[in-house]
Amino acid sequence: MGRGRERYETGVAGTGAIACQDCPSAAGASKASFPTLAGQHGAHLVHQFQAFASGVRASGPPMHCIARDLPRADADPLGAYLQSL
Repeated sequence: MGRGRERYETGVAGTGAIACQDCPSAAGASKASFPTLAGQHGAHLVHQFQAFASGVRASGPPMHCIARDLPRADADPLGAYLQSL
């Protein structure tokens, strides 16, 4: 879970993939208009990252940019980490 937790807490340096915890709470709980990520199925979250990145799922700048700049190798560990919360 180390790599997934790292991406959740710090994002990907030098890209638009900011830390996930900047939107929902540090524990993955809902905050303002952001959904709860904690406990969601990892595979579902990875699918959603891919949908945001490709433009299949419409969104504003945060998720499109984050998902677009999230390396594919980091999506699965991030999804697994969020599922574990």
